[in-house]
Amino acid sequence: MGLRRLSAASLAISSLAIAGSAHALNVSPTDNAQALADAIMGSGGAVTVTAVSYSGSALASGTYTDGPLGLANGALLTTGSALGALPPDDSGQTTTVNNLPGHPLCDALVPGYTTYDASVLTLTFDLNANFNGIQFNSVFGSEEYPEWVGSSFNDVYGVYLNGQQVAFDDGGNPITINGPFFSGGSVVLTPANGTEYDGTTGILNTRAPLGGGSVNNVLQIVVCDSGDQAFDSGAFITGLNGCIGEDCSGTVPCELIDNDGDGVSSCDDCNDGDATTYPGASEYCDTIDNNCNGQVDEGGVCAPTCVTVQRGTFGHVEDATIYPQSPNYNEGAQASLRTGNTSPQKRALVQFDLSFVPAGAAVTSATFGIFQEYTANLSTINIHQALAAWTESTVTAGNFANAYDPAVLASFNTVSGSAAHAIDVTDIVGDWVAGTEGNHGFFLEEASSSLHSYRSSEHPNVSQRPYLHLCYVGGGGGGGIIGGQ
Repeated sequence: MGLRRLSAASLAISSLAIAGSAHALNVSPTDNAQALADAIMGSGGAVTVTAVSYSGSALASGTYTDGPLGLANGALLTTGSALGALPPDDSGQTTTVNNLPGHPLCDALVPGYTTYDASVLTLTFDLNANFNGIQFNSVFGSEEYPEWVGSSFNDVYGVYLNGQQVAFDDGGNPITINGPFFSGGSVVLTPANGTEYDGTTGILNTRAPLGGGSVNNVLQIVVCDSGDQAFDSGAFITGLNGCIGEDCSGTVPCELIDNDGDGVSSCDDCNDGDATTYPGASEYCDTIDNNCNGQVDEGGVCAPTCVTVQRGTFGHVEDATIYPQSPNYNEGAQASLRTGNTSPQKRALVQFDLSFVPAGAAVTSATFGIFQEYTANLSTINIHQALAAWTESTVTAGNFANAYDPAVLASFNTVSGSAAHAIDVTDIVGDWVAGTEGNHGFFLEEASSSLHSYRSSEHPNVSQRPYLHLCYVGGGGGGGIIGGQ
């Protein structure tokens, strides 16, 4: 079928002229599938995307900011030009013909029609076990309105989850130009809709049930011209997230939906799957936009909390010396720790309890401090990660059984006489706090034939006992100093 009554001028609308118009909506054309997928994602980590692909014209898709009707930021898929969605509405016939075929997913939604100029974004993802489905918000607009509503030119917008179409109009049918969103009173006209499109839907919230913990799910978002390639249509999509509750299904105006029960509709809630995230909420240091203002961790909430763990100052510390040549001997109550290869060999263990650090915190720095009180010969002391649980009152070389990682975490050089040594251990302490490594403390050894001793946690001089000074952000920490350092 030929194009409908289009002048040469309407087919040659300049993207540069449109882009130069004054508008709030900003569009950045791209066919980079990862960029499009990233733009669609909501906060909260309910959905983990594992693969993405895009099919369509490079000009037809893009990311956007300051979207229509306050639909924040997201991805735009069109049947023509992404830039053609920019206001002002200075033409009722905005058209870009990409000369591409339609798509079977569109064909299935409008039986009997031929579709054209398909744009399809496909995401493969896993769903967090704590959710009952997925949700997202969208706006569908078109230059088909109002002249071609109810005609044989029936542009379509569809969303498929694992092969099942999940986006519907008020009648439970696919969302098309001939449907009730455009033929009824719910259509939003330009300039109120903030786009070039003569008419758009309101913000629609689409929900679809899906098993929590499911993997390799496939979400396909598609828009197509239908009947011919004339007059652009486009879908703005954002906020892909998890849905909680028994009613994770259907597509309705967003003002009717409050999925997380926080009193804010999905129109205004930047994460409608998390009741602690909504406009006006308190901002925390957690890399999440808790108050929906478009900023993350603002207002100084990420000022670090700094802590010194040291027996007699703050927290719980254990330390001991073990003797490989005396496998049943325990020395955990002495005022000194020892290392060295003089007979008998000596190894030191030091552990700091970090259970006080709140879940979700991130370590920004960590320093292990130990006070050297005696040296026989200068040497390099190697610090390893201990790999097995132990207590200072019972640990021996026999029951510890060389349970340490041979990789050297850090080291320091001894000096003549006495000295305080401070060693950077940020990486391993960060792993302990994150739970990616078990915290069984440090194992100290040296290769040379020497002997060294250090103040232990039993030494009467508290300030010279072993310590761990760490700073962390997040996890609800409000900033401050604990332990006097």
